[in-house]
Amino acid sequence: MLRCPVFLRSTTVLMALWPAVPQTVSPASKQPEWKEYVYPNDGFAIKLPDAPQSSASGQLPGGTEYKLVIPQHHGNLWVALHTRTFQGGCDEVFNRYLDFVKRSPPPGESKTSVPVHAVNIAGHAAMEMEWENNPNNEKYTNHEFFQCVDKRFFIFIASFPPDSRRTDVTRILDSFHLVPE
Repeated sequence: MLRCPVFLRSTTVLMALWPAVPQTVSPASKQPEWKEYVYPNDGFAIKLPDAPQSSASGQLPGGTEYKLVIPQHHGNLWVALHTRTFQGGCDEVFNRYLDFVKRSPPPGESKTSVPVHAVNIAGHAAMEMEWENNPNNEKYTNHEFFQCVDKRFFIFIASFPPDSRRTDVTRILDSFHLVPE
């Protein structure tokens, strides 16, 4: 779990990476059909194989978390998208979050082992990073991006066995796009 920086404690944007418990699904099982889920109140749409659970979290005052566990024979893929509107705009929050991530890597990682890269997602600048952790002695890759679009701040997190679900993560990220509120 990333520690919440002091500057966000009053408007906490905190993410939780869930410990992964592998489940086995028969390869002969029918694969779910992916479809687009649109959330105009939160300003985005995303394609997933099942509807994510949404909740208003005490960890995200005024924000929403959408999460989904996608079990497959290659290992679980844990996905969460956090979103929140900041009435004064989110550029300052984005820059502070970026600074915090660069200074405070995930537990067990060094500051230099988690490179943060500038990317373009849905036509807007964003930052992404990836690192590995070892919950319950099982190696997992964690992929995260965060982005500020006008007043809306997005944090996307995916956790999966190394290289086994990368195509699904890419498919989800590539499907993410903004929609008018």
